[in-house]
Amino acid sequence: MIGWNMSLNRYIKLKRGDRSSVIEMMKACEKTLGEGNSIMMFPEGTRTRDGSIGDLQPGVKLIAQKANVPIVPAALHGVYEIWPRSRKLLGFGPVSVAFGKPIRPEQLRKMKSGEFCAYLKKRIECLYEKLDREKARRPSL
Repeated sequence: MIGWNMSLNRYIKLKRGDRSSVIEMMKACEKTLGEGNSIMMFPEGTRTRDGSIGDLQPGVKLIAQKANVPIVPAALHGVYEIWPRSRKLLGFGPVSVAFGKPIRPEQLRKMKSGEFCAYLKKRIECLYEKLDREKARRPSL
C-alpha cells in the first residue's frame, strides 16, 4: 500500500545498494528541483535500529549543490515509537515535526562532505532537543 501511494505521488525511486539506481535517483532529484519543486530526503539512508540518528550520507549535499538550492534540516519526533524498524505495521501515536533554518548553497560549497554530514547531524539533533523540550512543557492527556 505504501509503495502504491508513493508511485501515485511521483516519489523518486531508489534501490539501496544499486549504483545505477543511485545515479538515476540523483538525476531525478536534480530535474525535480530544477522544475522549482521541493524534495524530502532522509540522509541516513534507512530507518534507525534504535531511535538514534545514524551516520548521514553526503548525497543530499551533492544534489543541493548541483541544483543550487538550500537544504532545510528537519526532525520527525515520535516516528520511531509508532513504527520501529522491527515492526511491519505502522502504529498510532503523536508525531511532531520541526524545521531548522536553511543551509544556503554558499555554505554548502565551503564544506567538505564529512564536515557537512557532521554539521547537518548536529542541526537535526538540536531540532530533536527542541521538540523534547516542547513535549515536556505540554500537559499530558
